Amino acid sequence: MTGWYYPLEEDWNVDSGDALRKNARAADIVKEATPAKLPRTPHVLLHGGENREQTVAALPEIIRYYKARTTVSRSLTRT
Repeated sequence: MTGWYYPLEEDWNVDSGDALRKNARAADIVKEATPAKLPRTPHVLLHGGENREQTVAALPEIIRYYKARTTVSRSLTRT
């Protein structure tokens, strides 16, 4: 059976908002994905698939933000 391997102890707790609007701008995605007050262990929800150019454009800034504040990053992998 094929599925997603989810190596986290809890579900996502920071929503990037990239799925809320079809035309979400990269700046809006960054703003939602980088809150001033982070959960103790942030798990950011981002979506892939069609029409995700703005999500991809937002990634460098999101990654810089979390690298400056956390030490571990993981992604979901298909099993």
